[in-house]
Amino acid sequence: MLLTGFGIAAVSFVIIEALVFTQLNANDPEEADYVIILGSGIKGTELSLTLKQRLDASLDYIRNHPQTPVIVSGGQGPGESIPEALAMKNYLVDQGIKPAQVIMEDQSTSTQENMAFSKKIIDKSGLEHPEIMIVTSDYHMFRSKYLAAKNGYAAEYGISAPSPGYLKPINMIREYFAVVKAFM
Repeated sequence: MLLTGFGIAAVSFVIIEALVFTQLNANDPEEADYVIILGSGIKGTELSLTLKQRLDASLDYIRNHPQTPVIVSGGQGPGESIPEALAMKNYLVDQGIKPAQVIMEDQSTSTQENMAFSKKIIDKSGLEHPEIMIVTSDYHMFRSKYLAAKNGYAAEYGISAPSPGYLKPINMIREYFAVVKAFM
C-alpha cells in the first residue's frame, strides 16, 4: 500500500512538473483586453527581485499596447508597508507607464484571489469574454493560467519572467504542491 501511494505521488509529480515546464518560456504576442501582473512580495516598500523581474518582463508589451489596461494584483502581507499593487504601480509609473493605464487590485493574498479579484474589476467593464495577458514568473505560469480559466477568463496568454537559476529547484518543488492544491 505504501509503495502504491509513493508510486502515485511520483507519477503525479512527474506529470505536474511536465505541465509546469510547458509554460516556462511563455511569451505570447497575442492582443489581450487586459494585462494582469501578479504580485510577489515586497520588503517594506521595496520590490522583491521576483516582483521586479515580473514588472520588467511586462514593460515591452505594455509600451507596445498603451491602450490596454494593466491590472497590478497584490495585497499587503506581513512585513509590507504598502500593498504590493501600489509598489507595482509606482514602479511602472517610474518606468514611464501612464498612471491612468494602471489599475490596482490591492486585496489579494494568493494566486486564486489575484484571478478572482481582478475578474471583478474586469467584469465592471462589461466585457463578456475577456482575454488576458498574465505576467508572472516562469515556474508560476501554468498554475496562473489554470486558475484564470477556472475563474472564467475566455483566453489566457502569458509573459513569463525568468526566475533565478539558484531558486528554480525550490520553486519547482513548491509549485508542485501549489498545483495539486489548485486542482482540488
